[in-house]
Amino acid sequence: MMPSTTNLNERARFEGLVDALVKSGDSGSFGKLHLVTIDHGNDEAVWQSRLPKILILAERILRSRLSNEDACLQLDPGQYMLLFPKLNEAEGMVKANAIAREIRERLFGKDDAALDVTVQLLPLSRLRSREAATSTETMEAVLSCHATESGIRLNAVFQPIWDAKEQMVIGNRLRIHRHFNKHDIFGTAALFGGANDPLAADANRILQGAALRAGHLQAPLFLPQLINDYSMTDEARITEEIGHITAGGNGKLVVELCGPVGSIGHPRLRNVISAIKAAKAQVAVQTMPDIETAKFLRDCGASFLCLNEAQMMLAGLTPSAILALFTVTTHEVQGLGYHLCLWNSTISQEVKRAASLGFRLFTGSVIGPNGTRPSPSSPKATSQIYS
Repeated sequence: MMPSTTNLNERARFEGLVDALVKSGDSGSFGKLHLVTIDHGNDEAVWQSRLPKILILAERILRSRLSNEDACLQLDPGQYMLLFPKLNEAEGMVKANAIAREIRERLFGKDDAALDVTVQLLPLSRLRSREAATSTETMEAVLSCHATESGIRLNAVFQPIWDAKEQMVIGNRLRIHRHFNKHDIFGTAALFGGANDPLAADANRILQGAALRAGHLQAPLFLPQLINDYSMTDEARITEEIGHITAGGNGKLVVELCGPVGSIGHPRLRNVISAIKAAKAQVAVQTMPDIETAKFLRDCGASFLCLNEAQMMLAGLTPSAILALFTVTTHEVQGLGYHLCLWNSTISQEVKRAASLGFRLFTGSVIGPNGTRPSPSSPKATSQIYS
């Protein structure tokens, strides 16, 4: 077999090799190695300047430690699919963990918690039940379903959405969930690397999968999608992925752009929103925009403006500051035609105050609990919320 690690971007060659091994019945293992930023301190700019060097060094280690018989493909920056044709699952896990440990220690030292390198590995036999040619998407799907305990386990949950005007639960919003150190973490807080964690791409795929499994829905479904340097970078792929969901009969899909929306350049935001709308989905933005940005996003086609109370509390805002923010937001965007949404509310009086200012759609513990399946539409009077 020719050396397979010199070029980490030869997708067709990598998939062809995997497909041949699967069809031949050879033993072997495959898996995913993922660099995850956990704590980069308070200086985001310094951290971002270090990331390119981190990825170069990590790939240098990969090339030096993988043999000519092994293969590696870069999925996204910091994410790599590994193939060990001659190693079973246990042997492959030993090798992959050794590579992960070397990357971690070479870059940051044994005691530095700034970066983690996670590994998932499975035997190639897990792919043999698939009749079609083996693709990296198939491999990722199998790994997601059979993630080992050493991997990062993310899943999606549904939140009921309450419409204050109709006094009904009228739909659902998906939410990423991570169980870590005996704690349940939700939303962008589950991505320890902050705004530019490559894990955002994984979170988006998991949320899309949950939307697909929900099937045909008569009620609205809000699908958060994190946009950063590693996710939502290919407009054609965005249209294709969202189109799979809307083609399944979900005619009321709302794609909610999350993450560092305010720091994304206007040309890119315009293109991403256009790509979503091309897939016949509506667009929401989760951000606290200034008036000019609010106008720009509305002109691009965003219909919903969302505030996330959980993020506000995580940022240290007091209840009085949060209420003031509601007032400022409604004043800034008045007359632009947005539907205003408040997510993850825990205090009924804040829902009452926000509704009086013009917010209409709400989620949170005061509305209803998270669930593994969508909540059905049902009447829910204000007296059940504000009591």
